[in-house]
Amino acid sequence: VSELKNISILLEGNTPAKARIDQDMIKTVLRNLVSNAVKFSKQGTKVIVKIEDTGDSVVISVIDKGEGISEENQKRLFKSDSHFTSFGTENEEGSGLGLLLCKEFVTRNGGKIWFTSKQGEGSVFNFDIPVQK
Repeated sequence: VSELKNISILLEGNTPAKARIDQDMIKTVLRNLVSNAVKFSKQGTKVIVKIEDTGDSVVISVIDKGEGISEENQKRLFKSDSHFTSFGTENEEGSGLGLLLCKEFVTRNGGKIWFTSKQGEGSVFNFDIPVQK
């Protein structure tokens, strides 16, 4: 999909930190967050995947300069009783269920997930993974 919309996906940062994770779960989280960022971004923009080592955890951020999320809909994200259908910049459909799965998978791996968004400016979805001591 990123090729069809001419969206570049850039990786920033790295870390030698080690963590005990379920790789399939974390791959699913990352795939879903990047897919959402592409879905809600305009053609010709960039999606950045940023890795930051904080010492106690590794924070992974998926940053887009897309449509952003209205304040009303922000309150409904990550809640199983209030998922809703939304449409991307090319009418791609989303139900919000992928984010529920992301939250479950991140929690099972000892981390947390959060986001910031401003309508018309884009979103940043973050999750962290505790570093193995």
